[in-house]
Amino acid sequence: PLEKGSIKSYDKMMNVLYSPEERAKLEWAIGAIIAGDSKNIQKFIVLYGEAGTGKTVLSSIIQDIVDPTTHNVLAIPDNREDMGVALSCHYLLTVDNISELSKGTSDLLCQASTGGSVISRTKFTNFEASIVSFKNCVILNGITVENAKPDLLDRTIKLEMEQLTGTYDSVEEILDSFR
Repeated sequence: PLEKGSIKSYDKMMNVLYSPEERAKLEWAIGAIIAGDSKNIQKFIVLYGEAGTGKTVLSSIIQDIVDPTTHNVLAIPDNREDMGVALSCHYLLTVDNISELSKGTSDLLCQASTGGSVISRTKFTNFEASIVSFKNCVILNGITVENAKPDLLDRTIKLEMEQLTGTYDSVEEILDSFR
Protein backbone atom coordinates (compact mmCIF):
# COMPACT_ATOMS: atom_id res chain seq x y z
CA PRO A 1 0.00 0.00 0.00
CA LEU A 2 2.83 2.44 0.65
CA GLU A 3 3.89 2.21 -2.97
CA LYS A 4 0.54 3.67 -4.05
CA GLY A 5 0.79 6.73 -1.83
CA SER A 6 3.47 9.10 -0.84
CA ILE A 7 5.26 9.09 2.49
CA LYS A 8 5.48 12.86 2.04
CA SER A 9 1.70 13.02 2.21
CA TYR A 10 1.75 11.00 5.41
CA ASP A 11 4.46 13.21 6.95
CA LYS A 12 2.57 16.35 5.97
CA MET A 13 -0.65 15.08 7.49
CA MET A 14 0.98 13.93 10.74
CA ASN A 15 3.04 17.12 11.14
CA VAL A 16 0.07 19.39 10.49
CA LEU A 17 -2.54 17.50 12.47
CA TYR A 18 -0.69 16.25 15.54
CA SER A 19 1.76 17.54 18.10
CA PRO A 20 5.14 15.73 18.21
CA GLU A 21 4.08 13.89 21.40
CA GLU A 22 0.74 12.82 19.92
CA ARG A 23 2.45 11.74 16.69
CA ALA A 24 4.94 9.57 18.60
CA LYS A 25 2.10 7.87 20.49
CA LEU A 26 0.12 7.20 17.32
CA GLU A 27 3.11 5.94 15.36
CA TRP A 28 3.97 3.55 18.18
CA ALA A 29 0.46 2.11 17.85
CA ILE A 30 0.81 1.78 14.07
CA GLY A 31 4.20 0.08 14.53
CA ALA A 32 2.77 -2.37 17.07
CA ILE A 33 0.14 -3.47 14.57
CA ILE A 34 2.54 -3.71 11.63
CA ALA A 35 5.08 -5.69 13.66
CA GLY A 36 2.33 -7.97 14.89
CA ASP A 37 2.99 -6.97 18.50
CA SER A 38 -0.63 -6.07 19.14
CA LYS A 39 -1.55 -9.70 18.37
CA ASN A 40 1.28 -11.11 20.48
CA ILE A 41 0.54 -8.98 23.52
CA GLN A 42 -3.20 -9.65 23.15
CA LYS A 43 -4.17 -6.01 23.12
CA PHE A 44 -5.92 -3.82 20.65
CA ILE A 45 -6.19 -0.11 20.15
CA VAL A 46 -8.97 2.28 21.08
CA LEU A 47 -8.76 5.79 19.65
CA TYR A 48 -11.09 8.06 21.56
CA GLY A 49 -11.71 11.76 21.89
CA GLU A 50 -14.05 14.53 20.96
CA ALA A 51 -15.34 15.15 17.45
CA GLY A 52 -12.69 16.65 15.20
CA THR A 53 -9.72 14.77 16.60
CA GLY A 54 -9.05 12.76 13.42
CA LYS A 55 -10.00 9.32 14.76
CA THR A 56 -11.62 8.12 11.54
CA VAL A 57 -8.93 9.60 9.28
CA LEU A 58 -6.16 7.97 11.30
CA SER A 59 -8.08 4.67 11.45
CA SER A 60 -8.45 4.73 7.65
CA ILE A 61 -4.75 5.40 7.13
CA ILE A 62 -3.70 2.63 9.52
CA GLN A 63 -6.10 0.27 7.72
CA ASP A 64 -4.57 1.27 4.36
CA ILE A 65 -1.05 0.60 5.65
CA VAL A 66 -1.70 -2.67 7.46
CA ASP A 67 -4.62 -4.43 5.76
CA PRO A 68 -5.86 -2.54 2.71
CA THR A 69 -9.45 -3.27 1.75
CA THR A 70 -12.10 -1.59 -0.32
CA HIS A 71 -13.79 -0.50 2.92
CA ASN A 72 -11.38 1.13 5.34
CA VAL A 73 -13.52 1.37 8.44
CA LEU A 74 -16.70 -0.50 9.33
CA ALA A 75 -19.70 0.09 11.49
CA ILE A 76 -20.02 -2.52 14.20
CA PRO A 77 -22.03 -5.49 12.90
CA ASP A 78 -25.45 -6.03 14.51
CA ASN A 79 -25.18 -9.70 15.40
CA ARG A 80 -22.67 -12.27 16.61
CA GLU A 81 -22.51 -14.18 13.31
CA ASP A 82 -21.80 -11.04 11.24
CA MET A 83 -19.21 -9.88 13.76
CA GLY A 84 -17.49 -13.27 13.54
CA VAL A 85 -17.42 -13.05 9.75
CA ALA A 86 -16.04 -9.50 9.87
CA LEU A 87 -13.29 -10.63 12.26
CA SER A 88 -12.41 -13.68 10.16
CA CYS A 89 -12.07 -11.63 6.96
CA HIS A 90 -9.46 -9.17 8.25
CA TYR A 91 -6.03 -9.15 9.80
CA LEU A 92 -6.92 -5.70 11.14
CA LEU A 93 -10.56 -4.94 11.83
CA THR A 94 -11.18 -1.21 12.15
CA VAL A 95 -14.54 -0.26 13.63
CA ASP A 96 -15.69 3.35 13.42
CA ASN A 97 -17.74 5.60 15.70
CA ILE A 98 -18.38 3.27 18.61
CA SER A 99 -20.81 4.82 21.05
CA GLU A 100 -21.78 1.68 22.94
CA LEU A 101 -21.04 -2.01 22.85
CA SER A 102 -23.42 -4.83 23.65
CA LYS A 103 -22.26 -7.54 26.05
CA GLY A 104 -22.09 -10.02 23.14
CA THR A 105 -19.96 -7.70 21.00
CA SER A 106 -17.72 -6.96 23.96
CA ASP A 107 -17.26 -10.71 24.54
CA LEU A 108 -16.42 -11.31 20.86
CA LEU A 109 -13.85 -8.52 20.89
CA CYS A 110 -12.27 -10.09 23.97
CA GLN A 111 -12.09 -13.38 22.07
CA ALA A 112 -10.55 -11.59 19.07
CA SER A 113 -7.56 -10.59 21.19
CA THR A 114 -6.80 -14.17 22.26
CA GLY A 115 -8.45 -16.21 19.50
CA GLY A 116 -12.01 -17.41 19.23
CA SER A 117 -14.70 -18.94 17.06
CA VAL A 118 -18.36 -18.46 16.26
CA ILE A 119 -20.52 -21.42 15.33
CA SER A 120 -23.85 -21.27 13.53
CA ARG A 121 -26.09 -23.59 11.58
CA THR A 122 -25.13 -23.70 7.93
CA LYS A 123 -27.78 -21.96 5.86
CA PHE A 124 -30.41 -24.22 4.29
CA THR A 125 -29.40 -27.25 6.37
CA ASN A 126 -30.67 -28.78 9.59
CA PHE A 127 -27.59 -30.38 11.12
CA GLU A 128 -24.51 -28.84 9.49
CA ALA A 129 -22.42 -26.30 11.35
CA SER A 130 -20.38 -23.40 10.02
CA ILE A 131 -17.50 -22.37 12.23
CA VAL A 132 -15.64 -19.11 11.78
CA SER A 133 -12.36 -18.67 13.68
CA PHE A 134 -10.37 -15.51 14.28
CA LYS A 135 -7.53 -13.84 16.14
CA ASN A 136 -7.22 -10.22 15.21
CA CYS A 137 -5.69 -6.87 15.61
CA VAL A 138 -8.57 -4.46 16.21
CA ILE A 139 -8.90 -0.70 16.22
CA LEU A 140 -12.02 0.84 17.71
CA ASN A 141 -12.68 4.53 17.56
CA GLY A 142 -15.29 6.63 19.26
CA ILE A 143 -15.95 9.54 21.54
CA THR A 144 -15.73 7.57 24.78
CA VAL A 145 -14.70 4.21 26.15
CA GLU A 146 -16.54 4.69 29.44
CA ASN A 147 -19.21 2.08 28.75
CA ALA A 148 -16.87 -0.76 27.78
CA LYS A 149 -16.86 -3.84 29.97
CA PRO A 150 -13.87 -4.23 32.36
CA ASP A 151 -12.57 -7.38 30.65
CA LEU A 152 -12.57 -5.57 27.31
CA LEU A 153 -10.83 -2.51 28.78
CA ASP A 154 -8.12 -4.81 30.18
CA ARG A 155 -7.31 -5.86 26.60
CA THR A 156 -7.07 -2.37 25.14
CA ILE A 157 -4.43 0.24 24.67
CA LYS A 158 -6.40 3.47 24.96
CA LEU A 159 -5.11 6.48 23.06
CA GLU A 160 -6.92 9.73 23.76
CA MET A 161 -6.85 11.89 20.66
CA GLU A 162 -6.29 15.61 20.98
CA GLN A 163 -7.99 18.29 18.91
CA LEU A 164 -6.34 18.65 15.53
CA THR A 165 -4.00 21.58 15.24
CA GLY A 166 -3.07 23.70 12.26
CA THR A 167 -4.87 23.99 8.98
CA TYR A 168 -5.44 20.98 6.82
CA ASP A 169 -7.14 19.84 3.68
CA SER A 170 -10.50 18.11 3.73
CA VAL A 171 -10.53 14.52 4.93
CA GLU A 172 -10.94 13.33 1.35
CA GLU A 173 -7.93 15.32 0.19
CA ILE A 174 -5.78 13.96 3.03
CA LEU A 175 -6.78 10.37 2.29
CA ASP A 176 -6.47 10.78 -1.49
CA SER A 177 -2.98 12.24 -1.17
CA PHE A 178 -1.98 9.32 1.02
CA ARG A 179 -3.42 6.67 -1.30
